[in-house]
Amino acid sequence: MSRRRKHLTQQELVPPTDKQQIVRAKLSRGSNIFEAETADGRDLLCFLPAKFNKKLWIKRGGYIIVEEGDVDVQDKVTATIVKVLYEQDVKALKKLSGVWPAGFDSNGPSEPETAVADTLPRSDESSDEDDDLPPLHQNNNRQVIYRHEEPDSSDEE
Repeated sequence: MSRRRKHLTQQELVPPTDKQQIVRAKLSRGSNIFEAETADGRDLLCFLPAKFNKKLWIKRGGYIIVEEGDVDVQDKVTATIVKVLYEQDVKALKKLSGVWPAGFDSNGPSEPETAVADTLPRSDESSDEDDDLPPLHQNNNRQVIYRHEEPDSSDEE
C-alpha cells in the first residue's frame, strides 16, 4: 500500500491574486507545456512546474489558475500553472462575487459535452432496461471525429 498520500490534507481555496487569472485548459503540448484559453478568447502556453510532475493531471476543458510572468521556455510560454481547479473549487469561485471570469459563465465544461451529444445521431429504438439508467458522458480526453459519407451516384446508368 502506498503511503505517499498518508498525511495529505484538504487545501483551502484561495481566489486568484492580481497577477493570476483563471483559464480553461485546451490541450497538452507535451514536456509539461499546456495550451489554455483565457475568458476573452486569447490563447496562452502554460508551463507546469516540475514539483507537480506525476502529482497533478489536467483534464481537457478543466479550469486552472495561472500566473503570467517571465517564463523563458522556448520564448513562447507566457504563464506558469499555480493550481488546478476541481469541480468543488469552480462552484466555490462562482459563488464569490467578481472572482469568476464572465467569459466562462455561459460556456462551462458541461455545455461542450451536451453540444457534442446533441450532434450525435439518436437511435429510435428504446429498450425498457435502459430507461432508468443515466446518459453516458462524453469523454473529453478524446477528440471526436465525424465522418460524412455521400451516397454513390453510380446507379444513374
